[in-house]
Amino acid sequence: SRPRQEQSLVRWATPQLHDIDALTKMVDPALKELYPVKSLSRFADVIALCVQ
Repeated sequence: SRPRQEQSLVRWATPQLHDIDALTKMVDPALKELYPVKSLSRFADVIALCVQ
């Protein structure tokens, strides 16, 4: 089990990993959606590794 401070981040991030709209909102707006959609999948993979 993770410390209490980390548990809320895990609970918040995990469900969003399968939601394309949620992932899009996490991307830096300065990129102005000028990135390949496949990169969102890689982004989700990195987040998943961080919160496991």
